[in-house]
Amino acid sequence: MRELVRIELTHGDRERLEGMTRGRTLAARLVQRAKMILLTAEGHSQREIAEVLGCNFKTVGEWQRRWIAEGFEGIEKERPGRGRKSWVIPVVSQELLRKTLEEVPDEATHWSTRRMRRRWASVPRPSGRCGDSTG
Repeated sequence: MRELVRIELTHGDRERLEGMTRGRTLAARLVQRAKMILLTAEGHSQREIAEVLGCNFKTVGEWQRRWIAEGFEGIEKERPGRGRKSWVIPVVSQELLRKTLEEVPDEATHWSTRRMRRRWASVPRPSGRCGDSTG
């Protein structure tokens, strides 16, 4: 059987983690990670923590390892390659964005996705998302 993971928290670390768990504007995944570390510091096993938080015990182990190796930075930052992958080729997206900002459609005040597809055959089907990366 595996040994319990031991984490010793400083007073400042504990306060910051507890603040994270109470935060209303923090992402739920960060709140869950903070709770994992606090419960680990209290001496709970990975399986107990997973049951309380409704996740897999392997997930708990991963965040414990990241906390031990990197502290707050380990649990607050997403690793590269995580999240939704881009579906538009950047060159096409840049060119399309430039055209929609600099050119005006005939008989209209703005570009619609259908009008863009009629004008430029290279516009990908879900073209309503082309400008999402610009904010």
